[in-house]
Amino acid sequence: MFTKAHKSRVAAVVVGFAALSLLIEGRLVWLQLVGAGRYLRLAHQQHHLVVELPATRGTLYDRALQPLATDIRLPSVYADPRWVKDKAAAAERIAVWLGVSPERVRRQLQDSRRGFVWLARKTSNTAAYQIGRLRLAGIDVVKEPKRVYPAGQLAAHVVGCAGLDHRGLEGLELALEDWLRGSSGWQWLQRDAKKRRLSVWEREAVPPRHGLDVVLTVDSVIQHVAEQALEEACLAHHAQGGSLIVLDPRTGELLALANFPAYDLNRPGDVSSAARRNRAVTDTFEPGSVFKIVTASAALAGLNPYCTSHPSPMPSPSESGWVGSVPWANSWAFVRLSRSGSPVPSCAVMLVQYWSSHESGRPSAS
Repeated sequence: MFTKAHKSRVAAVVVGFAALSLLIEGRLVWLQLVGAGRYLRLAHQQHHLVVELPATRGTLYDRALQPLATDIRLPSVYADPRWVKDKAAAAERIAVWLGVSPERVRRQLQDSRRGFVWLARKTSNTAAYQIGRLRLAGIDVVKEPKRVYPAGQLAAHVVGCAGLDHRGLEGLELALEDWLRGSSGWQWLQRDAKKRRLSVWEREAVPPRHGLDVVLTVDSVIQHVAEQALEEACLAHHAQGGSLIVLDPRTGELLALANFPAYDLNRPGDVSSAARRNRAVTDTFEPGSVFKIVTASAALAGLNPYCTSHPSPMPSPSESGWVGSVPWANSWAFVRLSRSGSPVPSCAVMLVQYWSSHESGRPSAS
């Protein structure tokens, strides 16, 4: 027979289980009704992922369609420190293949509040493959585009270079950034509790818009010859730098633009900013005797309405008058033509400007 004490114990157990049941049911009601939104957001963050699909940067070609700048895809290693349990052991195993110290990797994995950290950008395929074989939780590999320059230092100051973030920093890589860059797309996918992608749920939402290819007027053969000639001249005359430009006189197309010293576009960080400067474009200098070709061209083209069929004798520098078909004043603005039609060297050159004089109707020189 149950005594009064037994009945009291049974009642207490029943009441206790009933209270516990009510507590659990209340908690379930709260989770399902009140706190459902928060946990749905957490589940969505854990199981759903939006991956950026980087656009391929446009290729730069020379006039013969030889690539001067193009893209390749290399693996990058990243981590989610929140999912890396034994950070010290993981750092030891990863550092072997990345060629860095384990302490450096461990510091990158130390902050568990961060959900993403790069361990290596654009590393070798071998290193990425071996790290993938380790199957470490929170460690993954993704392909990223890298800008490479097959011709090395050829036309380095014309082509320029792009940085680690795939944006142009110098030369045409910067000037044509809007054409070459393109725009990235994105992909929606799901992953399981171990952060493994569920390929059955993958779908591409917005494909990337790749950059445009650009064909330059530069001739790689002429560019190579120009760079060699410029380097030999600068070394022979102990010059700190030099520039050389080759144009097609019929069209004005740029066939070659060389600067000395040059640098390898695949390793722009190995040289100073002064070596990367495009002297032929950015530097200013007095034209000097190089400008004779401009005045000679003006004379041969017959731009002067008062030109004579036979050039006048060369006057003394103190006189003022007309020499051949180009005006001059207090200086030898042009030179006499020899019987072969080639100009005879003069001692000075000045820029000739043509405009109509209201008084005499003749052009003036300055």
